[in-house]
Amino acid sequence: MKLLFENWRGYIFEQEASWVEDLKKDTWAVLDKTKFKEIGSGAYRTVYAPLGDDDYVIKVTQSPRDIFMNSMDVELSNKYPDIVPKTYAHGPCSEQKGETKCSYEWIVMEKVNVIEVEDRELFMEMLKVNFPDIVNFLVTDEKAKKVLSWFMASRHYYVIALWHLVVESINYGQGGYKDYTSRERSKAEAEGGLATPGVMDIPDMPGRDDPGSHDIPMVSRKEELYVYKKIFDIGMQNNVYRQLFKMVSVDEADIFDIGPGNVAIDNKSNFKVLDTS
Repeated sequence: MKLLFENWRGYIFEQEASWVEDLKKDTWAVLDKTKFKEIGSGAYRTVYAPLGDDDYVIKVTQSPRDIFMNSMDVELSNKYPDIVPKTYAHGPCSEQKGETKCSYEWIVMEKVNVIEVEDRELFMEMLKVNFPDIVNFLVTDEKAKKVLSWFMASRHYYVIALWHLVVESINYGQGGYKDYTSRERSKAEAEGGLATPGVMDIPDMPGRDDPGSHDIPMVSRKEELYVYKKIFDIGMQNNVYRQLFKMVSVDEADIFDIGPGNVAIDNKSNFKVLDTS
């Protein structure tokens, strides 16, 4: 059924996105300003958008040695469809010595809304929709509130403080999950183990250099580890968190590269990782 859906999605895309035929003929058709526009650029890839079509972006590698980045995005979007933007097309494939080999100089992916460090409201929307039980834990557990207060008071950005707790919990899990018993693993990964009656709001707390921030007590490493473990155990009952953990622990995505500027939401506020490599 999933394969049928993917084939149907590909068919619909081909019917709607006539501009993809230009890419199949020549990657550098993206330089035609009557059809495409550049919307972003990094050290290894440039991102374009087809004019008049707001649903897709095209990632083009700047050098043949960087093609693996596009290839990785395609692979992980299929492996982790809930947290990596959908891939709709890539460079043409051909038969070479009995093997099918495909080009990944360019790929077409769904367009998503990037969350930057200043996007506090968008970030909170993402957290509440995708990690509701983690949010509730941070608000209701006394030790978690203490650690969160310290993180807020010692970091420049509200978004960084909150996301750092999620990142450190994933990092904790990479080192600690191997010591879980099979029973503990089954419990940790049980679907639907938590029922969120409603997502609470995180109260305002003084940020770095705000009035009152210097009065917030430091926390011990033991207190931090308690919170990381609790977030990890809560998170592993959540499909989005679990896919993020597996992408980091199995496919070696760098969790410290996944954060503001490299995370996004789709049109339903679902969490997405922009650059998986």
